[in-house]
Amino acid sequence: MLKDSKKAFTLAEVLTRRGTLPPVAAKAGFTLAEVLITLGIIGIVAAITIPTLIHAYKVKVVETRD
Repeated sequence: MLKDSKKAFTLAEVLTRRGTLPPVAAKAGFTLAEVLITLGIIGIVAAITIPTLIHAYKVKVVETRD
């Protein structure tokens, strides 16, 4: 067991206290809001892009059948 004079640290705490990792690097993961915003942006870009791609594909199919 640990004596009262010693305290156990996690690996992230040890590395940030020694200065090998910046304090931000100890944070691992994204918040729910960050993930939802990213998915929303991807959805908007897909909604704009996919109809254009489908139309271009249909035009090429019609051109090759002529």
